[in-house]
Amino acid sequence: MLSPLVGSTLRVESKDALEEFLTRPDAAHVVKTASFEEVFFTIKHIGLADSLDLLPLVSGKQVRGFIDLDCWRKDTFVRKPFMEWVAAFIQAGAEETMKAISGIDDTLTALFLKDLVKVYEVERDDPPTGTQLIFTPDNRFAVEPVEEDREPTTIGMLILDALFKYNPALGTQVLAKVRYNTRTELEEGAYDNKNRRLEV
Repeated sequence: MLSPLVGSTLRVESKDALEEFLTRPDAAHVVKTASFEEVFFTIKHIGLADSLDLLPLVSGKQVRGFIDLDCWRKDTFVRKPFMEWVAAFIQAGAEETMKAISGIDDTLTALFLKDLVKVYEVERDDPPTGTQLIFTPDNRFAVEPVEEDREPTTIGMLILDALFKYNPALGTQVLAKVRYNTRTELEEGAYDNKNRRLEV
């Protein structure tokens, strides 16, 4: 089977070919200058689990493109592929996790978290006592995990942990969106943002 990237400089069609490609001195340059579609289809062709060594070479903008292409069915956000992408970057390390999260549209990150956590603005909402709350570094927001399903909640908590540790301003921005927007508003906003990006 031919790779969708026949005309691309990123001609990688198997895990072995990827390993060979990554030894090239220009590998990082080739990946950085490839379109996000080229990198996306290469990863999909090889398989995300077999492409982890490629992830440190991609840019935040390319990650945003992967999510735009893979995590929507018409106008509906699908969280399973979103979780798979984020989990792959988590496996690649803290720096890669942060690069991915910073690249993803913050409205979409807020949408993913909306079903997983309840967000309280500490001074206004009087968060409940006796519940397990996680506070932002500035103590403006408190977060309570609410979904029973462990895997999405774990990924959501790892996203928040990375944000609080490496980019607290972005973390606060995301939590403000979770707190003050409905799920429908977040989904519509993220969908509109995605369409604008893909039209460019």
